[in-house]
Amino acid sequence: MTNGLINVHIVEFSDLSSDQACFLFVSPSFLNRTVVLQLKKLGIDDLVHFDFMDPSAPETLMRALELLNYLAALDGDGNLTDLGAVMSEFLLDPQLAKLIGSCQHNCSIEILPIAAMLSAEAKG
Repeated sequence: MTNGLINVHIVEFSDLSSDQACFLFVSPSFLNRTVVLQLKKLGIDDLVHFDFMDPSAPETLMRALELLNYLAALDGDGNLTDLGAVMSEFLLDPQLAKLIGSCQHNCSIEILPIAAMLSAEAKG
């Protein structure tokens, strides 16, 4: 039985010696918008040729990039925007992260419980 948490160990690329390899394991079902946004935040721009241990279908990646562009997290060239950088700080679906990160009317306090309810998994 799992508790639904994901444990990620982050290592700076500069801390790796030349004979070490950096691998990222992401199951195909988890290569979604959130993972793409996090990889963009880490400066990994060429996601098509990124060496995933278990790559998912290219269509999945393309759909994620299209949605992130639609949400203004990525610009037309696929670069992370300022809003995208803010959205990547929240480990939420980017649609919810945009709600929280783009509150220009001081509504974050009201949005946070809504985002928490929408991101919670149903038990039972």
